[in-house]
Amino acid sequence: MPGAWKRLSSVSVADTAKSRSEEIDAAIAQDLILKRSVKRVLILGGRNSGKSTFLKQATVFSPGFSEAERDEYKCTIHADIIATMRMILDDEALLSDNDLRRFIQSFRRATEESQTFSPQISTALRVLWTDARAQTAIRFSPKLRPDGSLLYFMDSLSRISEDDYIPTDADIVRSSRPPSLTVTDTPLQIQLTFPQYEYLLKTTLTCIHQEIGLQRKWFSLFSDVEAIVFLVDLSNYDQTIPSADTDEPRNYIREAMSQFVAACTASYYRPTVMLIMNKMDIFTAKLSVSPLTTCFPEYRDENTPSAAADYVIARFLSLLPPHLNSRAWCTNAIDMDQMHGVLQAMGEFILRHSWYARGCV
Repeated sequence: MPGAWKRLSSVSVADTAKSRSEEIDAAIAQDLILKRSVKRVLILGGRNSGKSTFLKQATVFSPGFSEAERDEYKCTIHADIIATMRMILDDEALLSDNDLRRFIQSFRRATEESQTFSPQISTALRVLWTDARAQTAIRFSPKLRPDGSLLYFMDSLSRISEDDYIPTDADIVRSSRPPSLTVTDTPLQIQLTFPQYEYLLKTTLTCIHQEIGLQRKWFSLFSDVEAIVFLVDLSNYDQTIPSADTDEPRNYIREAMSQFVAACTASYYRPTVMLIMNKMDIFTAKLSVSPLTTCFPEYRDENTPSAAADYVIARFLSLLPPHLNSRAWCTNAIDMDQMHGVLQAMGEFILRHSWYARGCV
């Protein structure tokens, strides 16, 4: 039966080829599903909520800062130290000390036209920082930013004064360069590991660098957004700001709640929402002297950081419709290990809910 054997053999080869082709087609289809599962993530939040720091953390996570970008941040770091120290050193008590006044005046003369470190500027700063009285005035100055970035750089003065100084990732995260564009795109890649395979999630973080009320005007331009990250400066729970809708003073957290629900329920977007309660370290320090009842008079739980933060998160998430997938984190945006863990968790959350939305799981 040689003829039959040949027919069976050819059929077997054809079946094997067809099966292999179907496997390849399925792999390609799955890959296409994964690649289009996340197109864009929109980053929103009010002033000083930590959006820029969050984006810098994302860049550190992947793909990293280039040599040219690090050179730019070197200039930013030097200029920021000079500007902040010029404000702080107006202290009349420091100027009354003849020795300190000489170095303060030397520093001010040297920085009238220069925004980069020179030997004269570095020497004046070192002398001031090693003087106990001057250091105390700097550390407790009301003009100091709450995140303590200046103190971090002053403690590293010898390193950042070197001619060949190259900012580290930690230096860049603590720098305060304002964005030059209204809307920025930051690429992000996250390696995700699942039981049967690994996947490299590639997406773009689009941030609107405007007042929270003005951000809504841009929503319709980003119809491909599939997830929203909304940042809140939790440490501002006892502060007031003008309302985006009425221009009347309103509690910061309650205003953020209004903007949060407006952004997350916009019809342009798919239902994946991530809430980041930022600056947990500052919130923790303030809570003992300014209780959460400043913002929520109805709050009856313990005035502890974890209980208070959980309550605020619950109030935000309770505003969302049931069909929205949501998750929240409390963070300190300059904590690199913590933020990298949050970015990893966010990547998995986004991808899983993209699969669910398309019936892939």
